[in-house]
Amino acid sequence: MDETVRVFDGIVYRSGKRRQQDMTPRPDRDVSANLSEAGLSTWRDLEAAIQGNQKGVMTDIARLDPNVLGCYQDELGHV
Repeated sequence: MDETVRVFDGIVYRSGKRRQQDMTPRPDRDVSANLSEAGLSTWRDLEAAIQGNQKGVMTDIARLDPNVLGCYQDELGHV
């Protein structure tokens, strides 16, 4: 069963460097009419987001404007 819920707080992690291009959705891959499928991929668990010696970014969801950005989490911790 797919349990996707909207979340408004907490910390999420994403692999990549802290650069604008790594935090900007790509129109060909990150955009969807279904808001729960659109956007950048992040994880609640650090180890799920960042493998080995990769660089990563930590984001506090509560600091994002919920009127502009919606965050949805599935049962595996993918946000």
